[in-house]
Amino acid sequence: MKSNLKVLLLIPIPIACTVWLASGTSAQAATEYSDSKHPVIVELFTSEGCSSCPPADSVLAALPEVQTNASEIITISEHVDYWNYLGWADPFSSGLYTERQRQYARALNQAGMYTPEMIVNGKQGLVGSDSRAALAAINTLSTEPKKLLHLKASIDTDHQKVAIRLNSTGIDLEHNEQLIFFVTEDELSVHVRSGENGGRTLKHTNVARAVKVLDTLPQATLSLTVSLSKPGALKVVAIIQNKQTMAITAAGQTRVELK
Repeated sequence: MKSNLKVLLLIPIPIACTVWLASGTSAQAATEYSDSKHPVIVELFTSEGCSSCPPADSVLAALPEVQTNASEIITISEHVDYWNYLGWADPFSSGLYTERQRQYARALNQAGMYTPEMIVNGKQGLVGSDSRAALAAINTLSTEPKKLLHLKASIDTDHQKVAIRLNSTGIDLEHNEQLIFFVTEDELSVHVRSGENGGRTLKHTNVARAVKVLDTLPQATLSLTVSLSKPGALKVVAIIQNKQTMAITAAGQTRVELK
């Protein structure tokens, strides 16, 4: 385990922010992961408007450096939009991620939604700044058999479209499963001018910038439109997930090459 995560383990755990929503309805492919390891997906639902979220952002940033024998840790930071009316509009927020968190709240029988919330493998939710709980969930869920998805991705010279190719050999979508692609951007820094984090400069890793959900496997290269600040710090993450239980059965990621 890297030393930066050891430091994080000593940080007092802040209470999660108290905005709650009822679950309701409503580069190179060489970075692909080893077939001998089961990928573990860690999603963080966060917001720049929440004062309890920066410590969770730091925990998420450290997790990929954790060394385990059974897993590769893939992280996604998903910025919700339900904090935007409280003084600061998070530039990375989207109702798509709020709805995704709502789906988790229903599937995991939660009373509501909160930030920061971390979801591991689509099965376990926890306070995102609780690094001990995160590591325990990763250790528990990392030995579950999970298919590895192999990807290649590139972005055009205008930095507007990401082309993604999935090697679907041996991959099928079972009943009630869907394939989800995320384009994530790393090394982001924002000076927050108002709200609970007003005056602070916040750093983010692996922020979801675009999402595409498919009910069938793509037969050719697909394209996602993006609006980015650092096209050299991009990855594509792919997961196969049950629509009802939200359990993740396959995952993979790759860096995005610049054409």
